[in-house]
Amino acid sequence: MVITTGLLFYPTQIPYYLNQFDKGKKAHQFYHLDFQKMLTIPVTNIRKTFNIV
Repeated sequence: MVITTGLLFYPTQIPYYLNQFDKGKKAHQFYHLDFQKMLTIPVTNIRKTFNIV
């Protein structure tokens, strides 16, 4: 329902949505990591490591 509503009201944003979707699919999985140990690492390094740019 949300996708249909978005397509109806914002049809010009479809290329942007597809681009962001592909970008998200290319990012590495990071949900299984222990984030407590990562608190000392700069966010820029984490973004580069996991391809979150």
